[in-house]
Amino acid sequence: MNASHHLRRLLRLPPPYRAMLATAVVAAAMLLSPGLPAQTTVAPAGGAIVNVRVSSADSTSFLQRARVELTPTGREVLTDQFGTAEFIGVAPGNYSVRVTYEGFPATVVPARVTGPGRVEVPVGLKADAPVQLEQFVVTAEREGNAAALTRQKNAPSVENVVAMDALGVLANDNPAEVLMRLPGIYALPSTEGNFDRPIIRGLPGELNSTTVDGGLLAPQFAMTRSAVYTNITANNFDEIQVTKALTPNLPASSISGRVNFKTKTALNMKTKRELTYRLGGKWSPTFFDFTPRRFAPEALPNFSLSYRESFDLFGATRNFGVGANAVYNENITQRTRTISNLDPTGPTPQFTERFQRMDGIQDRLLRTANLRGDFRLSPDARFFFNLMRNLQAQRTARPENYQVDYLANITAAGRAFATSISATGAPLTGGNIKPGSTEVLTEVLPSARTSFQANTNPFEANDQTNFLQFGGEQRLGAWRLDYLFGYSRAERNTARRHLPDAGRNFTANVPSVGWILDKTGGADFPKFTQTAGPSIFDPSNYSGAVVSQGGANARNHSVTGEFNVKRDVTLGGRPVQWSAGGAATRQSYAQDNFNRQFTYVGPDGVVGVNPVTRVNDDDLTRFASYPRLEPRLNYGSLPSFDPNKYNHSIDHEPQLWRTDPYRELSTARANFSYVQEELRAAYVMGATRFGSLGVLGGVRWEESRNLSRGYTLRSTFASITDLQARVNAEYGTDPIVRRGQSDGYFPSIHFRHSFTPNLIGRASFSTGIGRPSLGDLVPNFAVNDTQREVTVDNPSIKSMYSDSYDVALEYYLKPMGRIGLTLFRKDLTDFVFRQEVGVVASGSDNGYGGLYSGYDIISNANGGGGRVNGLEFEYLQQLSFLPGALRGLTLLVNYTHLSAQGDYGQDSGGAGGLVGFVPDTANVRLSYNYRWLAPYVQWSYVGRTLGSFNVLPQLQTNRLERRIVNAGVSVRLPRNLELFLDVSNLFDEPQRTAHFVTGTRISTIYNGPFVSFGLNGRY
Repeated sequence: MNASHHLRRLLRLPPPYRAMLATAVVAAAMLLSPGLPAQTTVAPAGGAIVNVRVSSADSTSFLQRARVELTPTGREVLTDQFGTAEFIGVAPGNYSVRVTYEGFPATVVPARVTGPGRVEVPVGLKADAPVQLEQFVVTAEREGNAAALTRQKNAPSVENVVAMDALGVLANDNPAEVLMRLPGIYALPSTEGNFDRPIIRGLPGELNSTTVDGGLLAPQFAMTRSAVYTNITANNFDEIQVTKALTPNLPASSISGRVNFKTKTALNMKTKRELTYRLGGKWSPTFFDFTPRRFAPEALPNFSLSYRESFDLFGATRNFGVGANAVYNENITQRTRTISNLDPTGPTPQFTERFQRMDGIQDRLLRTANLRGDFRLSPDARFFFNLMRNLQAQRTARPENYQVDYLANITAAGRAFATSISATGAPLTGGNIKPGSTEVLTEVLPSARTSFQANTNPFEANDQTNFLQFGGEQRLGAWRLDYLFGYSRAERNTARRHLPDAGRNFTANVPSVGWILDKTGGADFPKFTQTAGPSIFDPSNYSGAVVSQGGANARNHSVTGEFNVKRDVTLGGRPVQWSAGGAATRQSYAQDNFNRQFTYVGPDGVVGVNPVTRVNDDDLTRFASYPRLEPRLNYGSLPSFDPNKYNHSIDHEPQLWRTDPYRELSTARANFSYVQEELRAAYVMGATRFGSLGVLGGVRWEESRNLSRGYTLRSTFASITDLQARVNAEYGTDPIVRRGQSDGYFPSIHFRHSFTPNLIGRASFSTGIGRPSLGDLVPNFAVNDTQREVTVDNPSIKSMYSDSYDVALEYYLKPMGRIGLTLFRKDLTDFVFRQEVGVVASGSDNGYGGLYSGYDIISNANGGGGRVNGLEFEYLQQLSFLPGALRGLTLLVNYTHLSAQGDYGQDSGGAGGLVGFVPDTANVRLSYNYRWLAPYVQWSYVGRTLGSFNVLPQLQTNRLERRIVNAGVSVRLPRNLELFLDVSNLFDEPQRTAHFVTGTRISTIYNGPFVSFGLNGRY
């Protein structure tokens, strides 16, 4: 058992006693620590307040987390987000204030205290930069990197910080694109090529938390805990902070890490007003291999505007600040995809049993707005509010912008070699695969078991995220109090709720076809040739038209409140910063989901051939169209079926379509789900220094209570003719309710040692919890008669726990840079995974009404364990030692190597057995800043990973490694203007998956490059 498990067993006391015990443990640790040299005792409380305000002399910003030392007191404080550091109770006398900040030389200024009161000490840092920094763009990027490095250097635990302006213009204004340039963080792209959710240290997004200024951001998708980053714009934020080793004041439910977005505030500016803007667009140039529909139009607009200003209120100077941001971002993405389903009967595939080609276009429109206000009531009291709204529409804005999907299919009975063949070329016995076929060259013989299917899939969705936050900081004598209240609501609607004709997917088939699939010319785009059956190029040969419409409404709410108190005390003659706090969160997740189906019956109301008239009047040519499709897919003149045409028919010719009202009613009942979680937390924490060694430790207590509701199919009553009454009888009118509760203690301790002013060593131990997936909490019952399986929920499912160990060594370079090496280990217990938990017994009392005797019972359960070991290396430096103009070069290199072992209660495929786990990632970025020119090139590598797991190795897949090159250039103009051009995925690197055993290609997706251009300005 791991260390935290033993501690949880020992601490079985009521909450008040546990908090008292935790306080005693921390205090004892501080008192009994080894006798390293102690700092000077804190000055008496009756002295003066020395207020140090640190700013950059090169720009308009005050500097956060600058290290400020007041000598000869030996006291040290980090500046807050407004660049302020305060020393309370300073006795009269002469002092020196020393300020250090990355990218600037250390600065020392005098301070004189004559008696009680407030002494203001402004400190302006001037960069000793080797490059002429006349233009704001260079200064902003340099200071963004310097701020990030300073926050990392002075952080109490292992942490990465990145400024939003550090990497130039982002392809989709997606903050995940910034995070992926940090060591230990990557994201697996969606089929559109978007990076939805970052993966930190090999663990999925469900195991990290996303906050804005410390407030929880509600997830946008149904039944998930992780925020979706494609619905967030980077322009709304100043920087991103990733905490990898959790401290007691942070939620324990962030096993992999906590991502915190920091919004822009007006009170950290030296100037009174600032206005920045971007006028640009996304370009799809015709010289790239895009699907032709992406060129209409070639360019789409993108705009952003940011405004910050400070005001004088109630006789004070610049004590109220307002910041506002707005973004309008149109984008178009593509899916050019091929899928070859391989023969799974043995370790080595003998043929390709199905072949699928997709050509998809998706329009996206993202609009966001953010408003933040900061008010400094007095030097001892500050308040802020933050409002944010994000709206994203995924739509079919142009008539041809939908996905077409063609599938050459063989039913299960035909997925074998034919043992005898008729004179006409049809199989008589055995399967439909012609003998002699291979995985590279497969010939399929025609019969009733083969078909060619055409699908049209227009996807429509509206996402909305609202975020409201209020907080404050106050000093009450020697006490410092901060508090935060937040509310976040996210909603996603697909199809019916706001778009009644959206999401209608059309399917039709050509039966009894034969074909040859030839991969000798390459596995990305095999050659498909029809050899038998009705022509797939004639729309009149298609039949069995079905339109399915799935609609869902997902609503996620989060209400949070937290407070923290701090006080500097003296324990055993040693200054200690003591902190404690509490938090309460209520989150709810609800989903309504339905499925509606329309079957085309034609004028005679009969599907297919009318037995009376012996005529088939189901002519689908009226819905056919010929959109411009990707030439590399070798479609030829295949017809597709136009959503505008069949939607018009469904809405205006309902007599031509047959619906299934029971399907809609039953799926709406079965797919309803609701989960509510209430979290309570408290912590106590202490921090002190022993000379150059800083120690922070404490313990956090968290309690979770959840309630879930859902419906399951209890029995089948096909004889009930009233459909609503039938659904009520089968599923019940009241949902099944599940309740759960858990609590635990999560200790952590962190060491930071300054070997020299620029050489920092760290060591951390922290613990965390991964609560069950929301879907695992909802009542569930499903039957698969083919597999003879019954799938049920597990009301007793438990959380996953982790113990994390980090050791890091960091050296900070001049004038600006860092070399860092981090080693870490995460021990994970109580994995949740799907497994067979029993077999249905026979008899009427078997728990299933006497049904399903002998079926396997499948459920999610705990029982697995795992370990992740990792190495993170990072090098960032401005190469000022190079001669002449080369001094403007900046090089960033990072590399992450992870090894994982996962035990799913069965063979998981070895050391790489965690699905989605990427063993190796790397980034290299070379940028240049000289006078008016700033080009860059960036190379990113994501290694091979397990794509899907199965007990049979031949049914597992690998995601293949991916190497992406981004490049861009900006040209600085007078009057604070900048032209930019950026290309993401310059060489159109595809996504590929392969057979786990042989490496044979299964799937290839080309998303194409993203090209951004425009004009940045500041006023």
